[in-house]
Amino acid sequence: MVKEKLVITTCATSLGTSLHYAQEVRDIAKEVKIPVKTQPMASSGTQIEDFVKRMGKPDFVIGDPVFGIKRKVPADVPVLSGIPFLTGIGKDKLIGEIKKLLLKN
Repeated sequence: MVKEKLVITTCATSLGTSLHYAQEVRDIAKEVKIPVKTQPMASSGTQIEDFVKRMGKPDFVIGDPVFGIKRKVPADVPVLSGIPFLTGIGKDKLIGEIKKLLLKN
């Protein structure tokens, strides 16, 4: 059985963008047949740190601004920018990176 992946998706306020990122990740996970739990949240404040303390470290994080998020998760957790999902520029590359992380044991 494949382990469910935990992915935090973030934006400044946890309204639209983090939900969009979460849906993109769920669609990619469905395509590669990997169970995933997405957790949209605000990158501002302490939501990320509180979540990691409570639930453990995520498999990866997608959000913006990347530099602010990297300070809030353990150093070995990959943090990806979700901007390509908004602009379309580099989207295929981001999808490839997400697939690789989802398929990683």
